[in-house]
Amino acid sequence: MKKFKEYIEKWLDGQKVRGIQVSLLDIRECVRIYNAMVRNEKPKFINGKVKEILDKCKIETVVEEIGWRIA
Repeated sequence: MKKFKEYIEKWLDGQKVRGIQVSLLDIRECVRIYNAMVRNEKPKFINGKVKEILDKCKIETVVEEIGWRIA
């Protein structure tokens, strides 16, 4: 989760993360998911790019309906 937070902070400061191309929508979805995780929730999402980012950060996800959920 520390790596995920670092990525978000870089994107919000206008920096880029090497090897990851993100849109504003992807960044907002990551922020939403991070905030939910801090509150001990298990958010659902359908954004495939966010799934790739979470995989790189070694955050476990499970298939949920048409998307994924934080495990």
